[in-house]
Amino acid sequence: MENISLRNIKQNLLSIRKKHDPKRSIRINEIQSNNYSYIFLREISMYNDFRQPSRENWKYLYKGSELLESSKIKHAEFLTKEKEARVVVVKLMGDILVSHDDRGLKDAKTEIEHSGNLREQCAVFIHEFERNPDREYNLSLGDVVFFNLAPVGELAQ
Repeated sequence: MENISLRNIKQNLLSIRKKHDPKRSIRINEIQSNNYSYIFLREISMYNDFRQPSRENWKYLYKGSELLESSKIKHAEFLTKEKEARVVVVKLMGDILVSHDDRGLKDAKTEIEHSGNLREQCAVFIHEFERNPDREYNLSLGDVVFFNLAPVGELAQ
């Protein structure tokens, strides 16, 4: 196998990129680990860096009827998590050897609060989407991910 230096790779990639797309640049990082050299290429768009590449600005329109089923599924998930955490708290509180400030007990109480809050939010969503099934809601990327509207398997295909 031919020994190729990082410098040669970088020069070749830069010359190819400049011929095809001069607005883009390439950064090359090399990491040494266990006597092996791994080369990571990262292509970075200089043009898009200054055009608000933030995914927070992306918006998606969904009708209430499309969001209703996902809201019910999320509500059930958080209800289950909350109940499981409550069972853990009951078990730990019943054990006389467990301290009142035990880390596991604190984590379970935090999970109850967190899951309970999200469950309540989902209940509000369900109420709203049942009330206005034809209304269009402007969702952010985080909302789409939260409601699992575009599962990873579908995006990869």
